[in-house]
Amino acid sequence: MERIKTCEKWVGLALVNILLFVVSISCSDPLYKLPDIKATGTDITEFNLNGLLCTINEEKGTITIEISPDYDINLLKNLTPSSFKLSPYATVSPDRSASQDFSKEVQYTVTAEDGNQKVWTVAPAEYERLNEGLGYARLLWYKSLAELGLTSNTENTVATFGDYIVLSRTGLIFDGKTGNRTGTLNMEGIVGPIDSQKVPFILTNDSEGNLIGGTLSAWSNNVFYVYKWTALDQPPSLILTYPLQSGKDTQFGRKMSVVGDINNNAFIIGDDYAANNNQKMNCWKVTGGIVDPIPEIIETDMENYNQAGYSLVLPISALSLNPYFYFDSGHTSGSNPSTVLKYVDENNNSTAIFPEGGWGRNILHALYFNFNNKNYLSVISITSDFKYKFFVIDPSDLSNPIVKFSDIIEYNSTTEGNGNNTGGVAIRKATLDVVYVYTLMTSKGIACYMLTDYSLISE
Repeated sequence: MERIKTCEKWVGLALVNILLFVVSISCSDPLYKLPDIKATGTDITEFNLNGLLCTINEEKGTITIEISPDYDINLLKNLTPSSFKLSPYATVSPDRSASQDFSKEVQYTVTAEDGNQKVWTVAPAEYERLNEGLGYARLLWYKSLAELGLTSNTENTVATFGDYIVLSRTGLIFDGKTGNRTGTLNMEGIVGPIDSQKVPFILTNDSEGNLIGGTLSAWSNNVFYVYKWTALDQPPSLILTYPLQSGKDTQFGRKMSVVGDINNNAFIIGDDYAANNNQKMNCWKVTGGIVDPIPEIIETDMENYNQAGYSLVLPISALSLNPYFYFDSGHTSGSNPSTVLKYVDENNNSTAIFPEGGWGRNILHALYFNFNNKNYLSVISITSDFKYKFFVIDPSDLSNPIVKFSDIIEYNSTTEGNGNNTGGVAIRKATLDVVYVYTLMTSKGIACYMLTDYSLISE
C-alpha cells in the first residue's frame, strides 16, 4: 500500500514537470508570440476654452471657437484649454497645459501610439460684413420670472431706454446686457385712483428709442394719458390727454405703438376696445414734437370682435398712416389661429401673412424695424401646444415671408399659463452692426437676442 502511494507521488511530479516544460517551450517559440498592436488614433476628442463653444471637425482637422461678431478677440490671448482630450495612448505637441494666443490660429500635432501624426488647427470663428440685411443671430440670455423677481400675469409689455429694459406696470428696470435688476422707473405724476394703478399700463419705444407710456382708461378715470420719459429716475412729462366716452372704452390703452420720432414727427397709435368701434384704430399725429389731441382714424378690416384690445396697427412711416401692418385678433373665439398678421397697402388692400410653420394661436406683439438697409418684423406669439414663438421676418415677399431667425421656448400651462394673452417685443440698437431684441413672455420670463449684419465665413 505504501508502495502504491509512493508511485502516485512520483507520477504527479513527473506530469507537473512535463507541463512546465511545454509551457516554457510555447512561450519562447516565435510561433506563439503575441502581435505588437499599437493604437492608431490621432484625434482631439474634446476641447473647451473658457466655457466657449468649440466645434470639432474631425474630417478637416479643425476646431472652431464659436465667438460672436461682437466678442473681444483679445480675451482669447494667453489662455489654457480647460478641457483637452485625445485618442487613447496619443500624445500632443505643444503640451496641452501650455497657454496659447487663441486670437489667431494655433496648431497642435497629435501623435498616435504607432507614430502616425495629424496636425489640428484651432481658430476663432471669422465673419464678414453683409451689404444688406440680417446675418448672424443668437439667443444671448434668458431669465425666468423667479430669476427676475417678476409676478405672474402682471408685466405685460417691455421697452428699452439706452442700455436698459423697462417693464410696464411694475416699472422694474434691468440691465439689457445681463438681465440683472438695476432699479425702478420713476412714475411720479401718472394719473390713477390708487397707487397700484398710477402706472403705465403699457410701455413702448418710438423709432428713435425714446420711452413712451400709456395708461389703461379703466384705471385713469376714463381718460387715456400718454407720457414721455427723458430719464429713468425723473418723472415723465404728459404729452397727450384724450377723454373717452363715459361708460365706454374702459379698456382703451391695452396696446399702443409709436412710429417716428416723438420729439419731431411721429404717430401714436392706440386701439379702440369698445365693441361698437372694434375695427377702429386711433392715430395721433405728432408734428415738431407736439401731439395733435384729435386722432385720425384707421378703419381696419377686422373680421369678428374678440378681444380687439390685443390688435395693433404698425405704420411703416412717420409721414403717412398707409401702408401699415396690423395683427388682427378679431377672429372667432376658439379659432386657430385666432390672430392673423396683415399688410394693408396704400389703396387699403389687405394681405394676410403666414410664414412657414405658422404664427401659432395668438400673436402677442410685433415691431416693424429697419436694419442694415432691410425692413423686418419681430413677432412674439403663443401656440396652442404651450410654446412661445419668436420670429424675425423678412416681409418683402408677402406671399412667402422669409423667417430669418426663430426660437421656441416652452412653458408649463398649469404654473405658467398666460391668462391675459400678453407679451412684448422691444428693440435696442446698440451699434450700426448690432441690435438686441427683447421678448417678454408673460408668466414665463424674458429672452435677449442679438442680431448682427455679419455672416459666418465657411471653412
